Amino acid sequence: MRITLHKHASSAWHRYHHVIYPVSALLGILLFVGPPLVFTFFSAFQVPPESLLFISDSSWGITNFTNLYAEGALHKTLLDTAIFAGASTLLATIISIIFAWLVERTDLRFKNIVVVGIIIPILVPPVITTIGWILLLGERTGMINSLIRTVLPFLQSGPIDIFSMFGMILAQGLSLVPLLFIFFIAALRGFDNVLEEAAQASGANTRRILFSITLPLLRPHLLAGALIALIFSIEAFEVPLFLALGADANILASRVFFALNDAAGNAPEYGTVSALGLHFLLITSILFYLYAQLVKKSYSYRMIPMMRKSSLIRLGKWQLPAIAIITLFFFVTVLLPFAVLIWTSLHDHYIQPSFSSLNLISLDQYRNLLEDSRFLPALTNTMIVVTVAPTLAVFIAVITAWSTQRNLATAKLAKLLDLLASSSIAIPGVIAANGLLLFYLRLNSLLPLWVPLWGTLVVLIFAYTYRISIAYRIQKAGFAQLDTRLDEAAATSGAGLWATLRFITLPLLKSNWAGAWVLLSLYSLKELTLPLIIHSGGPPDLISTLIWKLWGYDTGQAAALAVISIFFTAVFLLGIWKLIWKKSR
Repeated sequence: MRITLHKHASSAWHRYHHVIYPVSALLGILLFVGPPLVFTFFSAFQVPPESLLFISDSSWGITNFTNLYAEGALHKTLLDTAIFAGASTLLATIISIIFAWLVERTDLRFKNIVVVGIIIPILVPPVITTIGWILLLGERTGMINSLIRTVLPFLQSGPIDIFSMFGMILAQGLSLVPLLFIFFIAALRGFDNVLEEAAQASGANTRRILFSITLPLLRPHLLAGALIALIFSIEAFEVPLFLALGADANILASRVFFALNDAAGNAPEYGTVSALGLHFLLITSILFYLYAQLVKKSYSYRMIPMMRKSSLIRLGKWQLPAIAIITLFFFVTVLLPFAVLIWTSLHDHYIQPSFSSLNLISLDQYRNLLEDSRFLPALTNTMIVVTVAPTLAVFIAVITAWSTQRNLATAKLAKLLDLLASSSIAIPGVIAANGLLLFYLRLNSLLPLWVPLWGTLVVLIFAYTYRISIAYRIQKAGFAQLDTRLDEAAATSGAGLWATLRFITLPLLKSNWAGAWVLLSLYSLKELTLPLIIHSGGPPDLISTLIWKLWGYDTGQAAALAVISIFFTAVFLLGIWKLIWKKSR
């Protein structure tokens, strides 16, 4: 009888053990991804728009929507954002396809150096890149414009104005090139070029091969990459924040920010922002659905790579022009912005480079920055956020992917987990920030005074963790490639679920979860949307928000902090590479 009870108890515990992991994953996702969705939706229907959600003196209605439609600004926001995001994506896609094709399908020289040069800009935070563009292409004082006017003295200003729709598209489009380049490189390596070689042997020229064979085979990959870039452009924050006002453009990100931070001191319009956000949330959700369908469809276009050395298209006389174009890209997107940042950081304000201004160079801006009481706390806070938040996100992503890929969850629960874990990529950062701001403001009002929440790093850490989908997609791919017979062998040997995950699965998937952690850490280092919008309520400074504050009144010191931030990012990534990647080989 005792043995029977023990067996029943063991069986019940086994069933419970299977359930606890997917349920824990669901609760974790709801905690971090749920608030942006729920609070954005309900806040859109609560009036007046200045009221916090679920308070006694507010009511429900569609006034926020009718006001948006009546004032006509929604149409301009949709149109301007569509032009900005669509043109940026198109520019980035064309450049990325050309660069990826040159690297993978031609005999281009110095390929390793070329790949590194194209990818490097992805390491620089967008806020720093945008400041670099302003210093380079400001209509009157920009360094490039000044050089052009030296050659063409009849020009009074410009000729390039970064504070224009063209300037915004240029800045955003070039910033997307490294991401799409990586995407298209992987796509080109995913199928054999036997058809291209056959066409070449039949006498087809390079242009015909490219447009008749290569691009049609890549079509699902190209469209999928363009859609994900379009989503990123719709939620782009830094470029519109710095440039949209000067360009007289009504972009989603800038409109949300200034609605929550009114210069006249008016109360934040949470309801208006949420109503606006639902429109864009619907658009990005549709785009993400199309992206997911294209990713599935792309598998039908795969060809089995042959273990042989493929012939490459000879560039011949186009070798030097190709290298020159890539060098120009690296020069414009990396060297020039970094050089002008260093130059500006050596002066108390921006001065056009000249021999006479060399006498004004000093390190005062760096000394003043180190003496600023906000600098060390901002650096410390940034280090905490970029380590703790990715750790939480990756942990939840691993448990979620494990539950969905190893049948720990029921079919319906697995689909729900997959949908929720993948959904955060479709939530624009500014919309998520507004929802998180409402959630933590409301939560703080319900907590007792002795429970510290608002005004602490906890809010920022939890806010950064909402981007679980990036880590989840990587973990899901890893579990899909790992043979389940390893789990079965561990179970036969008496190992439990947790022991199997900890001692067998995770070591084998180290490159997946470590890579996701590094990617999210890099993303956190670059993030400005969440801390700047949520910062209005009290959380402490990070490096990104401090750069934004300094830019408003001390250009030199802001540039000095930007240079230090780039150096800090490089050291951080080098340290991570030594700790994780080098040891895993």
